[in-house]
Amino acid sequence: KATVSVLYWCLVMGTRALLLAYICVEVEAATIALRFTTNTVTYSDSPHTFTPTVSAADGTSCNATQIVAPGIGDVSSVTATCSFSVEELHQVRIIAPATNAWNVLKAEVEVGGAWMQLWAVNHSPPNFSTFIDNDPVYPESAEGIWEMLPIRARFTTHTDADSQSLFTFVPSFISTAGVSCTGTSIPSPAQGEAYWSVGGCFNESDLLRVDIPSPGFDAWNIEAAHVAGSTLLQWVATNEVPPSLSTFVDTSSSAPQHAKAVFQRTTVKVKVLTASAAGSGAAVSFEPQFISQSGDVCKATVIVNPAVSSTLWTLGACSFAAEDLARVEIDANGNDGWDIAELYVEANGATVQWWATNVSPAKRDTTVDDDGLAEYKKAIFEREAPTAVPTQAPRTPAPLTPFPPTPTPPTPLPSTLSPPTPLPLPTPAPNTAAPYTEAPSTSKAIPTPTESNSTAHKFSQEEVISSMGTATAGVAALGAASGAGTATRLVLVSGACLRSGSSQSFPFPLHPTGIQVAGSVAAGAVVGNVSIVVGFTVLMRAVLGLLRRSGKLLSCIVEGADTQGLLRFPSVPLFMFTLLYQGTTLAGMLMVLHPENAGFLAGGVATLAACACVPVCMFRVVVKDVPSKAVYKHDPEIMTIWKILLCGPGEWVSVGEDVHWVNRYASVTRTYLQKTAWFFVVEYGAAFTLAAIGALETETWTGCGHTKLAMSVVFAVTGVVEAVVWPHARPKDNVFQIILQGLQCSALVLMAVGFYSRGDIGTHWAHYVTEKLFLLSGIVLLVKAATDAAAEIYVLASGRRTRLQVLQWEKSPHSWNEVGGVELQHFEPSSPLSIPESPKATRCKLTHVLHSAHSLYSLLDQQESSHGESMSL
Repeated sequence: KATVSVLYWCLVMGTRALLLAYICVEVEAATIALRFTTNTVTYSDSPHTFTPTVSAADGTSCNATQIVAPGIGDVSSVTATCSFSVEELHQVRIIAPATNAWNVLKAEVEVGGAWMQLWAVNHSPPNFSTFIDNDPVYPESAEGIWEMLPIRARFTTHTDADSQSLFTFVPSFISTAGVSCTGTSIPSPAQGEAYWSVGGCFNESDLLRVDIPSPGFDAWNIEAAHVAGSTLLQWVATNEVPPSLSTFVDTSSSAPQHAKAVFQRTTVKVKVLTASAAGSGAAVSFEPQFISQSGDVCKATVIVNPAVSSTLWTLGACSFAAEDLARVEIDANGNDGWDIAELYVEANGATVQWWATNVSPAKRDTTVDDDGLAEYKKAIFEREAPTAVPTQAPRTPAPLTPFPPTPTPPTPLPSTLSPPTPLPLPTPAPNTAAPYTEAPSTSKAIPTPTESNSTAHKFSQEEVISSMGTATAGVAALGAASGAGTATRLVLVSGACLRSGSSQSFPFPLHPTGIQVAGSVAAGAVVGNVSIVVGFTVLMRAVLGLLRRSGKLLSCIVEGADTQGLLRFPSVPLFMFTLLYQGTTLAGMLMVLHPENAGFLAGGVATLAACACVPVCMFRVVVKDVPSKAVYKHDPEIMTIWKILLCGPGEWVSVGEDVHWVNRYASVTRTYLQKTAWFFVVEYGAAFTLAAIGALETETWTGCGHTKLAMSVVFAVTGVVEAVVWPHARPKDNVFQIILQGLQCSALVLMAVGFYSRGDIGTHWAHYVTEKLFLLSGIVLLVKAATDAAAEIYVLASGRRTRLQVLQWEKSPHSWNEVGGVELQHFEPSSPLSIPESPKATRCKLTHVLHSAHSLYSLLDQQESSHGESMSL
């Protein structure tokens, strides 16, 4: 016990020390790559050594490796290991060491695998080239200073063989006011490579579009275009009809729209999830349309051949913002059907699931198919579902008219995409969230130095779960195998944080039935889980009543025994209650904290009241009946240390024969010692607290970090109590539980660290370690399940539980008697097979007496025969 407690404290304190060190350092050291190209004109080189200094906006700086005697036309590459990342780079400085000049043609920094040119601001006006010289005649050249330009666009060449070009392309940045600014050129783009073009005429927030004219006949296939603002946002190629994420530039093409590539800012982003059932995908393309509240139509990027269980994005460079979006329409294209499981719209920094209103009543999912019903020929998604289905009013007979009134035709929606009117776009708020990653590129965002943690960002639940996918799936399979509550708690805490406006997902161990009530998964979880527990209870009560009423059909042994104990009632319903407790409390919390109507609120309150009352009632039963009706009896036989560790020093036994208390309540107390039989209340309390924390909504990565950190506190406290109290009867259960509490506490702390680091789930080391810790927890649960099975097999095979129960009942007066060294049972009312006094009971007694006499005779006959004597009755 002391050794395990020390190991547990070392694990917890080590994790907290790691968190403290991380907070102090903020981020791990990052390597920033720079390169300086010396001019090719005479006297551009220098015999001196130059040391670049790299700094962030907050003044944090670090020195790069030295540049020694750069020659004419040389490219000098250096690196700097700093406490900040390249996305936080603000300025690069090089102080002139002497009067001999070094002419720098350009300075570049590597961002996302591509080189971005910096802007020399030590000259007025700024320029891309400068020189460094300590000559008093040129005071502005005493120090070379480079900064990033406000407009930064990155273009990724397609990986096809013919995507590269031998020409040089010069992008133009057009502002909302019509100002044109020439960006840095992109010479001979190669296939699969990314290139930056920067400009500094105006702020990025004023950028309306990016034009790339074709310089000749050689095509350049652009797979994606991104513009760096507060995040790296993918832009839409609007020269394509319909708009696309990719395009190509070539004047020799028969299509005139390819003479110039035009990229515009993405204003509306929609995520569509294909259903997981076979046949849900489609082998055709779909062209979504975004309709604004004023009726403006904006064509979005095409969704090509959606596959089963796929997540797809469709973007629109619309003249209206996402907040003004009224509905999303997706027409069926051909006869090949597409099953849409969910659709989400990003607006105001939130990702909100919309309703499919082409079907009645509205649902979260729908189908697009020309072969199906009429409502499936076009999928229509809207922000809100109809609040109620209109009922048909009683029909009143009306006088007949010669002709029905002619309906007024609806105003047709525009069928073509009108060019967006140049509108001033608002300056995007700083964002601390993970970069938008719907593009094929994997580069990181380039946040501004003034980013604030106050900005809300809605994150994808699928991204969070995918980082824990292997561990969560493994634990879900062990939900009922290695402890009713441990596995379900692990399933809960390893899942996603709850987002505003979205529904909490319920894995199978938390919601086995998977049903919904009035479109609510939480209400369905309550109804489904309660139905399982109540169903077991009603069924067993019915069988119990049958056993008590049908005496003529049953043997006297069943009639005289504790039938409620034989049926393990209420032990089995209580086990199901414990197994489903975590999912039920979570669903009840969601219904109370985020009620959809008054009925759901009342149902949630009733659910939580029941989940709180049942453990309290069980606690009162245990306190009242232990040790008067049940005790933990130690085995008097000598056992090896391994048997004690595996099976414990004894078993729970019932004190009285008329009520077999252990059979009735074994699922509640069997794993604990007698003095700690109340510890199940701690387990229930931890599950209740975790459900309350898991039901809290959060809109930022920081908020999700707070949630996971609060959950880790619950596991830390429970682990400490476990280590101090040592409640379990089997020592191996204490060891396993302490290890599991420590692993889950550490995993949640590290998960919080990852969320505090802007939620970069795909790359952050903390999330990688978290996934491994949850996977390790699942393995520990599997080992615990195997040891539980081995312990039960040994107990049943050795008959220890029955033997200890007989020893306990032997203490009752007039139960056993010594006759010739053989124990003869007297059938008094206090005997293990107590039978009420009745004519039938008398017959049963006689039967047992004869049976016992026959057994006695056989035993005595064997004893006398062994001495060569005979025996007669």
